[in-house]
Amino acid sequence: MQPYTTDTLEELLAGGESDLVEFKQAWKGDARKKGTEAVCAFANDLANHNRPGVLFVGIQDDGTPCGLAIEGQLLEQFTGIKTDGKILPPPTLLAEKRTLKGVDVAVVTVWPADSPPVRYDGRICVRSGPRRDVATAQDERILNEKRRFRDQNLAGFLRDMGFAQRFGAGISTARRECERNGNPPPEFEVQDQVVCATLKPAMTKEAGA
Repeated sequence: MQPYTTDTLEELLAGGESDLVEFKQAWKGDARKKGTEAVCAFANDLANHNRPGVLFVGIQDDGTPCGLAIEGQLLEQFTGIKTDGKILPPPTLLAEKRTLKGVDVAVVTVWPADSPPVRYDGRICVRSGPRRDVATAQDERILNEKRRFRDQNLAGFLRDMGFAQRFGAGISTARRECERNGNPPPEFEVQDQVVCATLKPAMTKEAGA
């Protein structure tokens, strides 16, 4: 998973808001809530772009910079989206300061989730063009089907490589055990002849406070 190049980010910025792009001038109040909803929607990737969505912070609605100071504390708040427990399963994202067209902006790149649907405060957020919305029943069925299709392909790969004796057993067992232990769902990534499984620790009450 590689972040976008500067040229690609500048192209996305010039293209305006879409189902892959969101602009926010600041990161507080209602803007923070809507920005987090955008992160959730990018993770769901309802349009099935199979590429990351980008949240630009420090950018006005018309795509011009607003002079927001991009400091370490601000970037830490973006990174905290992964661990505050409000988006489940936690999104895969990268928060960084990038210089675009000679101006520093905050760029939050969000990769499509391995196991949609992804929920923010219990709601499934999706995008239709630049509009954020809550998933309909049909949207949720599409996201569930995406997860099942991916799981079938992964299960078949594991079986063909000799890592699983029964089709799909390893994935379902891993997910069931993680749920029973209070862990976030496991994440699987297939790359050529390598399968990477990521298991994250359960969030304690102290960590979630």
